[in-house]
Amino acid sequence: MRTQRVLIDENLLLDLLFKKKTPLTRSATLVWDFLIAPRRIQGYVSNITLDTIWFHAKCLEGRQVASQVIDRLLSVLECQEITQSMLDRARVLPLPFSAGLQVVCVEDWELDRILVLNSLEFQKVGLWDTIFTADQLIVDYLSHLLKDQRAILEERLKVTPFQLERIEIHCGDVCPKAIAIIRNSSGEFLQERALGNGPIDAACKAVERAIRRFTSMPDYRMIHYTVQSTREDSESSVMILLQSGDSLFPGRAFHTDTVLASAHAYLDAISHMLWFYSPQDNHNNHNNYYLD
Repeated sequence: MRTQRVLIDENLLLDLLFKKKTPLTRSATLVWDFLIAPRRIQGYVSNITLDTIWFHAKCLEGRQVASQVIDRLLSVLECQEITQSMLDRARVLPLPFSAGLQVVCVEDWELDRILVLNSLEFQKVGLWDTIFTADQLIVDYLSHLLKDQRAILEERLKVTPFQLERIEIHCGDVCPKAIAIIRNSSGEFLQERALGNGPIDAACKAVERAIRRFTSMPDYRMIHYTVQSTREDSESSVMILLQSGDSLFPGRAFHTDTVLASAHAYLDAISHMLWFYSPQDNHNNHNNYYLD
């Protein structure tokens, strides 16, 4: 099921609004900027959450700023009223009251997910399909996006521009080193090596250096990396998100070796980005193609 309507956790909003910098809020900021604010996913809050945010903002910045904060949130989010019946049901759930109330809200308002900073407090009720962290929401959204658009993209690409033929990783007491061999659509091979802050960073840098020997590339940066695996011996699923200008380009790959999965996902995202900027294609009608 593709996520379209999410309830946003009060603590997550407070951390975002008052700029508390943690690894968790970095991912949450990405979700807000690229999914919630442009309404690619519709965010919801309760009237109680807005009251709490207004109180915190008033204490820190005064009434006028507090009102401006609420107006800004209401321009993006849908606010729903919590009834006495919902409060009563939340109190009997085997959860902290705030968490139980969020579960009741999702049920009554027929929402898809709860977006939270930390999912541990929901463990007792086993709502793993409903409770998402920011990283999980990004993976969920992009997984459906890649699935929906893969056939279209492959038809436009005709031939995958680059293939990762081989990659070697050397680790030891010194900085990890990767050697990548890339083959282009004409059958030419090119080998490059790179050092990195860990084997995955080295692998991605070696892939990038090899591709730059074949073609020019726009300025870009990696803004998201997620790896998921269900068991020790199962394939790892790696999702990478590159940003170039105002556009985002996801890449995904699977492998039992996380380093190899990461290198293939990185190459996948770069291939999509290069197609987007390809001069022989007219992209005027699909700006931010990979998020729409």
